[in-house]
Amino acid sequence: MSTPPAAPTATEAPDLSELVAEVVLAVPGVAALHAGPSGTVATYLPRRRVTGVAVRTDGGRPSVEVCVVAAPVRGLRTDLAALAARVRRAVGTLVPLPVDVTVADLADRTDLDTPLEGEHP
Repeated sequence: MSTPPAAPTATEAPDLSELVAEVVLAVPGVAALHAGPSGTVATYLPRRRVTGVAVRTDGGRPSVEVCVVAAPVRGLRTDLAALAARVRRAVGTLVPLPVDVTVADLADRTDLDTPLEGEHP
């Protein structure tokens, strides 16, 4: 499981990959970002790395690759295709590029730090 990317210092503007990470982590059903099956989904920045988001602009077609861990969400479809569509729509609000989404893992209840809405800790 990954943690949100480290915030840029006061002299560094947020990178597009960091903004994408924030938006993706706010999508219901996303528990965390993931480096992907081969560990290559990441953006490397000075003094920090954004795991689970790769903005590809050089060579080939420009695109955004996102890799997530799905979380159980009460009252929300657990259809992974629907989760990928929600992630694509969320990222699409930031950047007009194709968004490739991979659901690399499923969180179980013990992986989550906070209870689901209406659930008691």
